[in-house]
Amino acid sequence: MIIHFSDDLGLQDIYANGVELPNIMGRDLGANGSRLYTLPDEYTMHVASIKNPVLMTNHYELSKFPSTTRETLFKLYESPVKTVCFRGVSLSFEQARFPGVWGPSIDTLFLCKALDSGLSGVSSALEVGSGSGYVGKFVLEHSNLNSLDLIDLNQLAIDCAKSNIVDSRVNFFVGDAKAVLNNSLTKYDLIMCNPPYVPRPKSVENNPYEGLGLVRYVLDNYDKLLSDSGSFVTISSSVSRSLFESFTDELGLKIEELASMSVPFKITTILNNNQWMDYLLGNGLLKKDYHDGFDYWHKISVLKIN
Repeated sequence: MIIHFSDDLGLQDIYANGVELPNIMGRDLGANGSRLYTLPDEYTMHVASIKNPVLMTNHYELSKFPSTTRETLFKLYESPVKTVCFRGVSLSFEQARFPGVWGPSIDTLFLCKALDSGLSGVSSALEVGSGSGYVGKFVLEHSNLNSLDLIDLNQLAIDCAKSNIVDSRVNFFVGDAKAVLNNSLTKYDLIMCNPPYVPRPKSVENNPYEGLGLVRYVLDNYDKLLSDSGSFVTISSSVSRSLFESFTDELGLKIEELASMSVPFKITTILNNNQWMDYLLGNGLLKKDYHDGFDYWHKISVLKIN
């Protein structure tokens, strides 16, 4: 399965490819009438388009298609390998091979789009929480970097990134970013991070959905980690923007909003946690606003800190 996004993220095209063509799309006969069970991955077939996508996988939008297309799309989304393509950069992700690792999301591509115009002059970069490696791969292919450091707490995330990035400019680190960076003498021109951004009382900082401890660490160590002209580019959510701004105000740092978009708030580990939801709703950080198939929405923003 291939998920291709237009350069402005305004259109999402979904393709079947390879083994999916005979097994899902019914293209199971060869030129001589013989039965086909698979085809090369480069063989593709367009299935559907979604305008103005707000999610990588949006079941509500998929359900709007005529029944045959809908069932075909649901079947394609079950495919073990999904390839995401945006602005000439492709990454194939196999969830079963890398359990617990996040594949590219709409946030990932949104961050890349915002980064794309500001990569000239960047020599050294760091991504904290590299996940599948898509952001790192994108930056490598859209810049003249001399070096890129990728850090993730999860060994499988680093394994996934290594499987997608073969480049001598890249250094991979496994471990808590705070511990790794505490021992680093490197100053970067660019630090990138799509961090946890949902506040929660008594948050557990290694939970990928909660707390702002990682962002706070980078901000507290801004001068140690960044070169004189360096910048920290990160994603923030409207559920935590006021807290984020209190950090930057306290530290005398300036925020520049590079881009923003409204997306569904559909993190089930939070939605199904009554105490957590009571906290977010009770403090006005999240409000019920049902439309386009989802009860809750939030604004994500790409922020440049310097």
